[in-house]
Amino acid sequence: MKLTNLTILVALLLIISSCTKKSSDTFVDKLTFGTSYNYADFTLNGEGSTFSATSGNVAFRLESSEEFSSNPVKFVIKKDGITYSTDINSGNPTPTGHLYLIMKNYSTKGSYSVTAYIVKTGGDKTVASASFQMN
Repeated sequence: MKLTNLTILVALLLIISSCTKKSSDTFVDKLTFGTSYNYADFTLNGEGSTFSATSGNVAFRLESSEEFSSNPVKFVIKKDGITYSTDINSGNPTPTGHLYLIMKNYSTKGSYSVTAYIVKTGGDKTVASASFQMN
């Protein structure tokens, strides 16, 4: 009887574990930067935190543990600690997904910090913050 119960318990655990999300399928709150992006697979090229002010191009890749659900994404950007801009963006190839890509231009040298939010009726949800340097 004990062996049968143990067998059933192991079988149930195997079934439950096969139905759970794989770690590769989970999304985390994260903001990263690069020199360009690829919409086909939502990846960044030239990923890093230091960029050339000569070209000025910085690609943002925002990953959210929560789906955007067609809500706009807001980026609050500070340059050298002072508010530089607040950008609200609603267009994206997958507005209901977990990933958001956008390209911005910063031709002025300095340290930039970015905080990303999902804009919601009841109040914005902070997703992630990160910094980059323009040289």
